[in-house]
Amino acid sequence: MIDTYLSTTANTQTVAIELVDGMEGVEFTGKGKAKELSMMSLDDDDLVLPSSLIVRSPRMPSPKTPSIGSLPMDFTPAVPVPAVHVSTPSALPIPAHILHRVPAPSTRSSTLLPIPTPMSNRFRSLRRPSELLLRFRNRHAPHLSTTSATHASSSSSSSSSTSSTITPTRQLPVAVPSAYRSSRPAVVFPHPHHHDEKGRPAICWKRLYRNRLQIERNWRVGVYRSRAIPSAENMHEGHREGIYCVQFDEEKIVSGSRDNTIKVWDTHSGRCLRTLVAHTGSVLCLQYDEKYIISGSSDNSIIQWDVRTGAVVRILKGHTEPVFNLKIDRDHIVSCSKDRTVRVWDLHTGELLRTLVGHRAAVNAVQFRQGLIVSASGDRTVKVWDLRTGECVRTFDSHARGIACVQFDGKLVVSGSSDKTIKVWDVNSGECVGTMTGHTDLVRTVQFDGERGRVVSGSYDETLKVWDWKTGKCMVDLKDGHTSRIFKVQFNDTKIVSCSQDQKIIVWDFATSVDTSFLT
Repeated sequence: MIDTYLSTTANTQTVAIELVDGMEGVEFTGKGKAKELSMMSLDDDDLVLPSSLIVRSPRMPSPKTPSIGSLPMDFTPAVPVPAVHVSTPSALPIPAHILHRVPAPSTRSSTLLPIPTPMSNRFRSLRRPSELLLRFRNRHAPHLSTTSATHASSSSSSSSSTSSTITPTRQLPVAVPSAYRSSRPAVVFPHPHHHDEKGRPAICWKRLYRNRLQIERNWRVGVYRSRAIPSAENMHEGHREGIYCVQFDEEKIVSGSRDNTIKVWDTHSGRCLRTLVAHTGSVLCLQYDEKYIISGSSDNSIIQWDVRTGAVVRILKGHTEPVFNLKIDRDHIVSCSKDRTVRVWDLHTGELLRTLVGHRAAVNAVQFRQGLIVSASGDRTVKVWDLRTGECVRTFDSHARGIACVQFDGKLVVSGSSDKTIKVWDVNSGECVGTMTGHTDLVRTVQFDGERGRVVSGSYDETLKVWDWKTGKCMVDLKDGHTSRIFKVQFNDTKIVSCSQDQKIIVWDFATSVDTSFLT
């Protein structure tokens, strides 16, 4: 919807000023929940307060057309008539159903055009939103209110001499078809009260929505830009052997390698910021939060590092064989090992709280959420455990060969196997609700976004695939990156980050050509 104010000049020339707000068309940018608004249904809870005013003035030739749709000169509205105060740009033809001409009440370049409320039921509910907008203007921009009041008073005095039956009251937006939208660049008048604590402009929700929609399209059709870390000119900063594990956020990437080291990289520049050395075997898995980096190794140990300084906080010992995978939350570390066990540790003290026994082969992957632990093993089963009691509450057994990886979102379990398939399970019923086939070798890593129905998998066949798990369809096949087995993949709304035996980390960016400053 485009909200447009109408006015008339001294020679009865009809003009329009287009206002672009969060609805479309003055653009309101502000904090709060984005909504697709309609001025007819606006109420106190729905009002999006403006942080900037964008006025677009169409530049079009003045048409010499008959006054179609004009009101009779003696028209008297049944209720006080709202009026709008604007400046006068060049003329714009207005459709007959909303064009209203009256004698110019003044010779001022800025005048008031009363708009009769009986013309349509469309405007009967507009009184309240107008009052809300005026209340906001008076509270946050009193200098604008004073100016408007002065102009309204002056124009009202002038108009009273011409037509005593029309009394200007308040501003009222009028809908105009999108064909009259101006193509001229907008002039922005920033509002001083609508910036964050660092002085940055508040979020534009409409633009945010459009950017996210474009990113979703890129995911579905495979539009991305990829780059390798380290870059060709910084290869000396890279790992010396294959990279087994990776995790990332918007600022850093953390990787673990067969060269026994952990490296911290700058996400944007791709430069190595720090190298952590303490393990005496390959770093097979890692996780981090705002305080710690936790890593598991083929030296059978788990090391807890200070994420800020890189210092070793403590070493956890208990597993008798290599630690294949681990996950953390605010209070626990859950790890799994070739020794066929799952162990639960206290994150803050390093104390071993519980050992879960039940698998008949190495436990290759583990996840936990909402008090449930999910483990995947070479014995072809996925088990669900109660974190509090340590009891196995469910077992999934459908893969033809050993299971290499697992993901869990609280409702669904996704597993990848050496039988080259990916399966999706309902954790409550135990039913297999989806199967994805397409890889030509062991599926080594999977990541799952249940909200969007998206699964990303990496395989020993050197490819990454993006799936719609509900249909089982492979949407994107990423083949042009790694040249060896893929060991780990992570993704967020805009990126996939993968690592491989080829000693490379690759960032696959699906927000290419999109302004991501509005996504943070």
